[in-house]
Amino acid sequence: MDLSFENEYVRKLCEDSSEALAVLGESTADVLFKRLADLAAATYCADLGTLAPSVTSDDRLVICLPPSEWKLEACCAHVKYPPLQEGRIVWARVSSIRILRIYHE
Repeated sequence: MDLSFENEYVRKLCEDSSEALAVLGESTADVLFKRLADLAAATYCADLGTLAPSVTSDDRLVICLPPSEWKLEACCAHVKYPPLQEGRIVWARVSSIRILRIYHE
């Protein structure tokens, strides 16, 4: 799957292990990098079953980063033709996402 980032901070958090360790802690940073590898290896979001992603009412994809309360939030990054059905994104057919933020609830 194609991955992009909302801003430089999110890119740094997702690509720089020392930044991720400092912000998220060791166990959550480790899970983040595993989730990112799973996302990159997938062809479509349909391949993400083991990550148990959820979809918000505003069509954001959310992936938990256990054992903590941190989460990864992403949106569809298909610029021209996002796969839609009844006005909603068909996540199973999405092959490009933008990581918006890593946040803690």
